[in-house]
Amino acid sequence: TNIVHKCFDGKRKLIVKQYLPYVAKIPSVKMSSKRSFCEEQGIRLFKKYVGDVVPKIIYHDEKRNILIMTDEKKGLSFEEEKNIEKFTSEQLSKIGKLIGELHAKTRGKPGLIKYDIFNLTKYDLLRTKAAEKFFSEEVKEFKKRISKLDKSVIWGDCCPKNVLIDKKIHFIDLEFCHYGVPSVDLGFFIAHLMLFVIKNKRYKKKILNGINKMISSYRKILDDDEVIDLGWKYAGSIMIHKNYSIGKYGT
Repeated sequence: TNIVHKCFDGKRKLIVKQYLPYVAKIPSVKMSSKRSFCEEQGIRLFKKYVGDVVPKIIYHDEKRNILIMTDEKKGLSFEEEKNIEKFTSEQLSKIGKLIGELHAKTRGKPGLIKYDIFNLTKYDLLRTKAAEKFFSEEVKEFKKRISKLDKSVIWGDCCPKNVLIDKKIHFIDLEFCHYGVPSVDLGFFIAHLMLFVIKNKRYKKKILNGINKMISSYRKILDDDEVIDLGWKYAGSIMIHKNYSIGKYGT
């Protein structure tokens, strides 16, 4: 859905990103023309409330839907199997803390989000459709409970492939950042780690220990049992979604 170029200006590596108004593989699926604005908005909010963990914005042309930012892909992707041995549960703990800070510091502040690509909160719940076929009553109860939670600024695409690590942690791909339920970020991240474990069972102990440390550090920042419990339930929905929908995992 984006045209991405990697460049070098003589001093640093840059990403030049032009956001298409449609999905490249399915042109009939239209996308918002303000996606560059949404990613810039996400980067600025993360930088303000979480710190220097996101790309630096160099240039933004909202009219032409172009965003130029620093390239943080010098780090290792958390999702690639070849890199797993290099990661530690302490790094997952740090990720939990950073996500917790975003959620806690922006809770109850809807005015921070000036524009949403589309109704992303509705889209978050669309990912429960596959689970609903198997667990209709449980999904109904989940939706009822989640509708009562206080909202925060959330990442919206909080998954291991968007976390890069070298000497520090980098978060990338923030165009889906919106005002929503914190459980969505937690559940989406946990689901991808659990799906990785299913395919790579030898990492089970390491990853499960890391998830527990991530939740523990998150709780120290945002101590809300309901957010965390619904995060686990959303993770289950995502795992089903990734196996029985168009968003299949690892196929």
